[in-house]
Amino acid sequence: MGERRGLRAGRRLLGGMLWMLLLGSTPASADEPATPVYVPPLLGSAGVVVGAGSRGVSLGDLALCALAPDHVGLSSRASPTLYWFSRGSLPGPPRLTLTTAGTDSVLLDTELAIPAANGVHRLVLAEHGVALREDVDYRWELSLPSPRSTTDEALTVSGYIRYRPVPPAVSARFNGLNGAQLPAVYAGAGYWYDAVWLLSELIRAHPDEPRFREQRAALLETVPLPVVVAHDRAERDFQ
Repeated sequence: MGERRGLRAGRRLLGGMLWMLLLGSTPASADEPATPVYVPPLLGSAGVVVGAGSRGVSLGDLALCALAPDHVGLSSRASPTLYWFSRGSLPGPPRLTLTTAGTDSVLLDTELAIPAANGVHRLVLAEHGVALREDVDYRWELSLPSPRSTTDEALTVSGYIRYRPVPPAVSARFNGLNGAQLPAVYAGAGYWYDAVWLLSELIRAHPDEPRFREQRAALLETVPLPVVVAHDRAERDFQ
């Protein structure tokens, strides 16, 4: 029991250290961060394959995308942050549902606020008291009421996530890095949700710095999510 508590405390400490590194990153960092190159993880099974149509839908000017890979993505945090993209006037509030993959077990079912602007949005699972179990696959789904009065069918996008703590060989690579350099390490180790989280928070911390948008666009291009890539690059060029 004491050993498990020590492991959990160590993981919380590591997460806190990463957050401090992220906040300490500045556009004037001496060492330029590498462009993240995502390497899908070897999960030891065939896993789930999620097509582009399941992760993103477009209907005229309306678009909805889950920032998820086309397979089960890894998170090093038990309560990660999920990111999604919207464009256009939404027909109603989005609803996000998180379930254990392949079951009807619901961890979260919540209505989100309608975004005030086009772009990438987030849902912090920790704020809802949700913690994933280690090495269990989960499906998260975002849905909108249909914008067409002739059908009751909702617009739905989804992704899959698995919580797996970072192995020591990966965490050892954090030594000496600043926050802007961490996304490339996570992406190269197969931790999709951590790479997206770090880049998105860097963009929030430095909204006028175009390189972080370009790095997120390059990361999203590998899965791919072309609608979100185009948005990030348009915002980058606007800076």
